[in-house]
Amino acid sequence: MRLTLRTLLAYHHGVLGAADHEDLHRRIQQNEDAGRLLRRIDTLTKQSQVIAPRLDKGAPGELGSDPNSIAEYLDDALHGTKVPELERICLESDEHLAELAHCHELLVAAMRTQVTVPNALRRTAVEIVDPQHREALASKLLTRTTKRTKRGQPLPGGQSPNGNGAMHDVQVAAPMVASGGESIRPEGLSLEGAQLAHEVPEYLVGSARGRWKVPVGISALAALLAVLVWQSLGPWDRVRELFQATPPPAPIFDDDPPLVVRVEDEEPQEPDNTVFHELVISQEPPPPIANTGDSVPAASVEESSEAPPVPGMPSGETSTSDAASSDMEATSEAPPIPPSAGGDSAIETSDGAPPIPAGVESDTSIPPIASPDAAGSEAAQAEGTAIWSTPAGAESVLLTGQGDAIRLVMPNDAVGFGSDLIALPTTRGSIHFPSGLVWSTRGASLMQLGDQGISTVFCRGLLRSSHGTPFNLATPTGKYDITPTDASSLAAIEYAYRRVKPGLVTDRSAYVPTLVIIAAEGTTQVSHPHEDGDIRTHELLLGEGLAAVEGQRPVKFKLTRVPNWLRPDYLRPIDSMATVDLYELLKSDGPSDSVSKVLPTLVSHRRPETAALAIQAALLVNDWQPLINDLLNEDRFRSHWTPTLDLARQILAASPGSDKSLREQFIAKYGVKQGEELLQSLLGPSADQIAADGVSGLIDQLDSDALPNRVMAAYQLQLLTGQTMSYQAHAPNRASIQQWRRESAMRKLSIPEESDPVIERTK
Repeated sequence: MRLTLRTLLAYHHGVLGAADHEDLHRRIQQNEDAGRLLRRIDTLTKQSQVIAPRLDKGAPGELGSDPNSIAEYLDDALHGTKVPELERICLESDEHLAELAHCHELLVAAMRTQVTVPNALRRTAVEIVDPQHREALASKLLTRTTKRTKRGQPLPGGQSPNGNGAMHDVQVAAPMVASGGESIRPEGLSLEGAQLAHEVPEYLVGSARGRWKVPVGISALAALLAVLVWQSLGPWDRVRELFQATPPPAPIFDDDPPLVVRVEDEEPQEPDNTVFHELVISQEPPPPIANTGDSVPAASVEESSEAPPVPGMPSGETSTSDAASSDMEATSEAPPIPPSAGGDSAIETSDGAPPIPAGVESDTSIPPIASPDAAGSEAAQAEGTAIWSTPAGAESVLLTGQGDAIRLVMPNDAVGFGSDLIALPTTRGSIHFPSGLVWSTRGASLMQLGDQGISTVFCRGLLRSSHGTPFNLATPTGKYDITPTDASSLAAIEYAYRRVKPGLVTDRSAYVPTLVIIAAEGTTQVSHPHEDGDIRTHELLLGEGLAAVEGQRPVKFKLTRVPNWLRPDYLRPIDSMATVDLYELLKSDGPSDSVSKVLPTLVSHRRPETAALAIQAALLVNDWQPLINDLLNEDRFRSHWTPTLDLARQILAASPGSDKSLREQFIAKYGVKQGEELLQSLLGPSADQIAADGVSGLIDQLDSDALPNRVMAAYQLQLLTGQTMSYQAHAPNRASIQQWRRESAMRKLSIPEESDPVIERTK
């Protein structure tokens, strides 16, 4: 429904249907001009003195001078070309607007009240038009002394008020009022149009009376505040001392020199040169937070006054010592990064945050990698094993095994090579290899442990190498040797299935395996076999990355967008608490090889974040029942719907054939029709479905009575369009659904046909 003067009057007097009333209420709240006009109408109708336009103004036949214009307008009988003209007259004149509002209010009252008119009054109204009876009627009215009686009380002599016992009920013919707004014609000025500000300036500006009071009042308050501040500061000498430059604070730790990080400007000054700034980061860790996972070091950043220009590094695919030497020369004026002591102890004594890649805000840092204790270090030397360690004061859930023989890995446990490892999205811990490699999990991962690396289905993690040992990463699309050049270098690695075009998540042409390696600190070398059989080597400097998309050759890029999972605040404290809860429950509940049997029982945990984490763990061990039975049917999981469904889609993308067994489980729970709809919403519409129907089918599901249908439809719509329209599946509102339908009908919902899966290089 358009926001016009007609619909605004209908809204003001409450004659619209519930859906139209809610829609107009939202529009008026978003439109300042409509709100002002509504307040103006309310003020005019509440005045004690009724004002009306003069009939002697204007030429005969003009809308403003014709009393029938308002009546025709209210009855939707006024010609469409005259409607905007009459509305402009009403908007510019308080008299005409008051007459229109009063007449509309009287029609509404007449529709809601039974009005009875005596015949005598009707005859009087007819006679007053006839010139022959006008003089007699005038004298009769002047000499009439009939006393007023209460309604319903008989007159003397037993007569009715009309004198002959007859009364007539008034039948009010007001289609615009009586139809609940459905018959209101769409003609008229749109109150949401930008051109209205120029056409009707008086309406938009409103009354200028009293506007001087606001700036005068603000000025008076500002002057009073200035006087109070001046009085509190005291003499001028003290004020001058406050603005003097204070010396920088002394270092907190004398033994630890500050870390120096080079952060690249977003826009270089010259095409061939890159400007860097020195960021000095203190290494004081904050006090630990109990039961919240990793303790995040606070980074106090201070930018130096001078930033020497450094020649830009070539982004070719060859690894040369010249590039590394030129990089060292560029930073020769900065304090050097202190070398590590070597081995695992170098990671253990790292109190500060690792350096920040280009583009990261100065107050963020990458969390430290955990180290095993002394007993774990000795066990790590055993042949064919690696050591699992977690940050001090926190626990993480790492599972190993297959099927029903899945067990929880305890801190400082030895994990044999060839073991299957399952890391939860909130898992924060490190795997220490005997060769000096350290792999720190930073998200959901399915992988198999090797002697110098992992084979992965999908993963997120950080990599260090104390002895420059290459890390072997085997993916379904290729093998890569990743070598941090020294103990101070850090590489961030993510292998996932990312969308390149709309389609089913199980369609490899729509969701492709993508490997992204970022040099988060120092330099990193990446080697991989080429199509011609040669080994290609890329050297990644700080802030550079390597992207390997299936079907394309690996390409280096400059980091322009830092992944969220690299930021220390990505893991919320409440998620860390849920991880600790789940760890304690799995550790104390039943034998160590019954994790897959215990997880479904933890879905009923009183804390929704702990229960949601148990559902995610069940998905990673290939148990979909908690998602189907519990996650989609309980609104207490509403803040966990999106991350859990994202994880489910990653699992489906990694194993395309699993959707067949999943279909049977959905149908067994919800029946054929609803089960097919839910599975389709999880997999996503195909490219052909989007071309034929768009997202109208998903929008229809937003109004479903079943919570699972609303959850899946809202999730898929946000995934496709990036919009929510303020819709909430657990508490749907009519206005949001109507907005979805309106945007779809007007073809304003854009679904990108092609997108770059490497979001790290996209601005």
